[in-house]
Amino acid sequence: MVNDRLSIPHRVRKAGTPVAHTFSSRGFTLALGLFVAVLAVYAVFQSPLFRLTTIVVAGAEHLSAADVSEWTGLEMGANLLEVDVRAVQEALRAHPQVKDARVRRKLPASLVVELEERRPVAYLLAGEEFWALDGDGVALFRTEAMPVSLPLITVDEELAPRAGHRVEHPALAKAVEFAGALSPEGLASLSEVHVTREGVAAYTRDGISVALGTDGDMSDRAYVMQELLAEIERRRLPVSHIDLRHPKTPVFRDKR
Repeated sequence: MVNDRLSIPHRVRKAGTPVAHTFSSRGFTLALGLFVAVLAVYAVFQSPLFRLTTIVVAGAEHLSAADVSEWTGLEMGANLLEVDVRAVQEALRAHPQVKDARVRRKLPASLVVELEERRPVAYLLAGEEFWALDGDGVALFRTEAMPVSLPLITVDEELAPRAGHRVEHPALAKAVEFAGALSPEGLASLSEVHVTREGVAAYTRDGISVALGTDGDMSDRAYVMQELLAEIERRRLPVSHIDLRHPKTPVFRDKR
């Protein structure tokens, strides 16, 4: 005899546990876990453990942690995790005395700032003011007194330097290129570098004038001048003038 009853498939579930109730429990557990995670993140951001207490400045001779804080607007006590490191870095790169900057967090409460400062190679006399210039001709800062270890650049024309901007003048650029190629000893040997539209001339502290011109690589002239000055001093030669407009064939004039 054939059994004509159809077998109807059905879901097997634990007796007394509705399906809708199971899904509801899972959703509640997920929501509760998410809420706990949000609370944990909020607690971290509000924790005094991550309050900025120290700014470490590396590689700088002139800028201090206080200068960095003032320039960038950083506030001590701010949450370190909320500090926009990239914005701080870009702000520092816009500082007149900074050539490059790198900023990173050091948990739990420090910010490390690595600076490459622009190095003054000469001072420019502009009106009655002295402006420090780096090797790119960028005006760094204004001062009332200049150190004797760096030469003074004088220009026949009136200039108006602005901090953080290159001083635009064709012959001045050559003078700065020359000064930037000198060693610390070479810089200290000069008292003045004079600039005209026709050329550049340097004057040593021993009273020797050096004609440099404006054509060609000024670093060649810087190297040759330093070698010649060392030889003149060593041999006590009575030289009053050196023509380095053609550095491969320098011309001397003595004091007689």
